[in-house]
Amino acid sequence: MKKVLIVALLALSGCSTVNTLVDAYLMKYDPVEYKLIVDIRTISMLAKDKCDDVESSKKTANRLGSLSLELMHFAEFQPHNKPVKESSVDLNNIVQGLKTQYNSDKPVSPVFCKIKFKSIEDTAIKIQQMEGSKPK
Repeated sequence: MKKVLIVALLALSGCSTVNTLVDAYLMKYDPVEYKLIVDIRTISMLAKDKCDDVESSKKTANRLGSLSLELMHFAEFQPHNKPVKESSVDLNNIVQGLKTQYNSDKPVSPVFCKIKFKSIEDTAIKIQQMEGSKPK
C-alpha cells in the first residue's frame, strides 16, 4: 500500500518534485565552495567596522569583487547545485555594485558602506547554510 501511495504521489506531483528530490539527494558538500563563502563572509564582516577608511574599504570591495566572481564561476557548472548557483549570482551582483561605487568618482558614505558590507555578509551566511547542509 505504501508503494502505491508513493508512486501515486510522485505521479500527481509531476516531474518538478522528482527533479527537486534528485537534486537534493545528489547535492554534495564542496570544501572549496564552502571556503570561498567563509572568506567572503569573514572579510565583509570585518570590513563593516572600517568604513571610515575609504582606501581600505575600496581595497576590500575590490578583493570581494574577485572572490564573489570566483564563487559564481565555481558554482556555475557544479551539478545539482542550483540554489547555491543562483544565490552566488545574487551575491556577486551586490558585491560588484559596491565595487563599482568605490571605483567611481562619487564618494561612498560610511553608512552606505556599512549597509552594503552587511548585505554581503548576510547573503554569504545564507549561502554558507545551504552549502553546509549538503551531505558530506
